[in-house]
Amino acid sequence: MSHLIAVSLAAVSGLYAARIGLRVAQQVLHPTAGANYEKGGKDEFMQHMGGFDDRMTADEARKVLGVSSLASADEIKKTHRALMMRNHADQGGSPFLASKINEARATLMVGGK
Repeated sequence: MSHLIAVSLAAVSGLYAARIGLRVAQQVLHPTAGANYEKGGKDEFMQHMGGFDDRMTADEARKVLGVSSLASADEIKKTHRALMMRNHADQGGSPFLASKINEARATLMVGGK
């Protein structure tokens, strides 16, 4: 009987390790959309302090979407879609974040793109 318990525990721990390995691999293969850490590193990305202005500026919109000032309209659309897939209220995301993501896309698309 104890042999059966030991085998079961070994199987469960093996499956748990595989689950962790798959999650790590997924994060490595598919980094967070919109997180643009290349320019100044993760610390620069995280240094944006303060709340939102009444009307979103283009600079703030780029920070929300994580795109550069040279981003094309297609890149903005792809990044917006990826962020909305993760943050949509119907998928358990925040309605506030979804509204800010939509506002950022609208600001950048109207702002000359």
